[in-house]
Amino acid sequence: MSIDQRGCLRSDAIEEAEDFSVQHLIDDFEALRAYFGVERWGLIGHSFGGYLAIEYAYQHPNAIDQMVLECPSFDLIESFRSVVSKAEQLYLAAGDRQLADRCRGAYTCSVNELFRTFSAISEKRDQVYFRSLSPSFFDVLVEQSGIDDRDWQKQMMFQNKLNDSVFNQPNLDKLSSINCPVLLIKGRYDPICSEYQTEQFLKNVRNSSVVTFDHSAHMPRHEEPDLFAETIEAFVTLHSQVR
Repeated sequence: MSIDQRGCLRSDAIEEAEDFSVQHLIDDFEALRAYFGVERWGLIGHSFGGYLAIEYAYQHPNAIDQMVLECPSFDLIESFRSVVSKAEQLYLAAGDRQLADRCRGAYTCSVNELFRTFSAISEKRDQVYFRSLSPSFFDVLVEQSGIDDRDWQKQMMFQNKLNDSVFNQPNLDKLSSINCPVLLIKGRYDPICSEYQTEQFLKNVRNSSVVTFDHSAHMPRHEEPDLFAETIEAFVTLHSQVR
């Protein structure tokens, strides 16, 4: 089951005056599980979807039998610092020492300065997110999706509504509560699931395993699709047999 979250793509847009939070998303997922009569299910969460998967598992532990987290973030401020830090070499290579210096300060600057720098490096960010594919890959994906531009634009309100609550509420402290088997898929060059977050995952999630994709950054499903499918199939098969 693939879900367009409330306020994204083919789901209804969120209105400016509408109350909206992470809790609404968790409640939506649980309502879908109940609607389709699924007793227990497995979750696959990519990037922010990994954050949501942890939140859901924390609130509904008996509804989940396994999880796959692909390049997740459990702390968005930490992920932003990692992205900005990794962009330093790109700006040095481009001869832009001013922006390179700002990137170098990613782990020491204020949160407000971090956000300003993150916005300033928009031209190079896709080069940080991809390793084996062209930085324009996402633009091509959007163009070929067949989804109307207006549906893609819904995400702006979605992000604006969630930013404050999500950025101020990392869920690293909830990792130790996860009891189901969890597979972490990590691109070797991924800036979002930083080394610190990976270490915290391994330290706190008891029934965990990690597979590193050597030729991927933030998009293993697109950068190494065959290995991605094989890895998930093996994990799901193993833990379906164990039940």
